Amino acid sequence: MTTPTPRLQELMAKFGAQWDADGSDWKDTGGCSYAEPFDMLQVKEFGFCGCGLVGGALPYARKGLRYIADRNLDNGDIATWIEHDLAFWAEWCKKDTAAQTAALGSEESAYFFFWWADDKGYTEHGSCLPGWLTDRGKALLELLDLLGDPE
Repeated sequence: MTTPTPRLQELMAKFGAQWDADGSDWKDTGGCSYAEPFDMLQVKEFGFCGCGLVGGALPYARKGLRYIADRNLDNGDIATWIEHDLAFWAEWCKKDTAAQTAALGSEESAYFFFWWADDKGYTEHGSCLPGWLTDRGKALLELLDLLGDPE
């Protein structure tokens, strides 16, 4: 692998990985080496074993985080929310559920993702899910956007 960009190194450091120029790989805080950022994210950050559809979780995580980020951008301020009637909210909820399903496959898989993202500290929420991205969630989304899909 060629030397990663400074921004990639900065983002990976937020998740406990440092570029080892001597070994041309990534090292985590425990000293484990990873050939690619995808490997480190899948195994160390997400806690998966790395078997099966290696890298498959990364595009899914990006879709879920992007859905949450975009959803919160669309919500506007609280004054806008208060002005609407029940029919507006019924239609909004229908569209929101459709967007969840488009991004994450089904309402059940969306909620599984929301619970996982909350458990990992990528989101916070008040009285309902999915909530909003934390700084860690925003950094992960930026990192996943920067990396693109694994090949």
